[in-house]
Amino acid sequence: SHTPVAAIVGYTNAGKSTLLNTLTGAGILAEDKLFATLDPTTRNLRLPSGQEILVTDTVGFIRKLPHHLIDAFRSTLEEAKYADLIFHVVDVSNPNMDEQMYTVYETLENLGVRDKTIITAFNKQDKVSGEEVIRDFRADYTVDISAKTGAGIQELLEAAELLRLAGLLAELGIRRIRLTGGEPLVRRDLPELAAALKRLPGVEWVGVTTNGLLLEEHLPALLAAGIDGVNVSLNTLDRAQYAALTRRDALDQALSGLEAARRAAAAGALALKVNCVLAGDNESQWVPLAELAREGMDVRFIELMPIGLGGALSGRTQAQALERLEAAFGPPLPCGQEARGGPGRYVTFAGFRGRVGFISAM
Repeated sequence: SHTPVAAIVGYTNAGKSTLLNTLTGAGILAEDKLFATLDPTTRNLRLPSGQEILVTDTVGFIRKLPHHLIDAFRSTLEEAKYADLIFHVVDVSNPNMDEQMYTVYETLENLGVRDKTIITAFNKQDKVSGEEVIRDFRADYTVDISAKTGAGIQELLEAAELLRLAGLLAELGIRRIRLTGGEPLVRRDLPELAAALKRLPGVEWVGVTTNGLLLEEHLPALLAAGIDGVNVSLNTLDRAQYAALTRRDALDQALSGLEAARRAAAAGALALKVNCVLAGDNESQWVPLAELAREGMDVRFIELMPIGLGGALSGRTQAQALERLEAAFGPPLPCGQEARGGPGRYVTFAGFRGRVGFISAM
């Protein structure tokens, strides 16, 4: 029944109290003066999913804080030591921003604050042009905000929720996380989110499932973030059918993304799979899609779940798909299966360097 706690830290006058007021309506003093906050203030905050957390403001950090003041403020400062999550507020309008960030991390280190998920909020965006790229390489995630206007606050809360949930799952033994649902590459922060997930203790593997349209553009950033695997959803190689299914003439764009991922996979940078749903209208495409496995890709055919929308659609079975592939390529040959016991069951065919997999609906 532990209620998660987030501590707000930052250099003095970075906007910590303003952020707490914006998040929770705390109504605490927020002034541009040294040590405007002397006592920790804790308020309840409801995240977008409805989960409630406690958020605590802390005294502002300053450079070369005298030891007797560290001792005096220790009870306030140590709110960060016992928090589950840290919001690091940075005043991006201050010309000494980098030095102030260093001071904050140095103070946290002196307090013994280690192994915490840190989300850095680059605050006071309303005072700068926004043209300069600002980074915090010690943070798990960064977001641009204005605590005064409320800009970026929703993204800040979503990041806190995602990383907190992923951290809990990792504590329960979950080691692999896949970013999927809709089209994850429309998130401009996806590479940063992937990198943050990779840094969570216990998380060993992070992957992405995509339609491939934005993959060529974003793959370099995803690789830099340490992404381990990419699944590309592709139900047809026929241009007219692709346009009818997706409502856009973008097959070339999807194939360019797939090719970029294939090159990365061939270099050992990631694991690549192509997913095709066994629908009633793409039977003619099963053989052309399976041909992709000749070049070393894993191509998987997925049965429609006979529930919800899937129950109303005309799906096909893996037995039907295998029969068609056997007619084209000859008898299937045994091959290695998923080392971690995933849902796919694989075969290969003569002349293929990759595998062809089947995922049953039940």
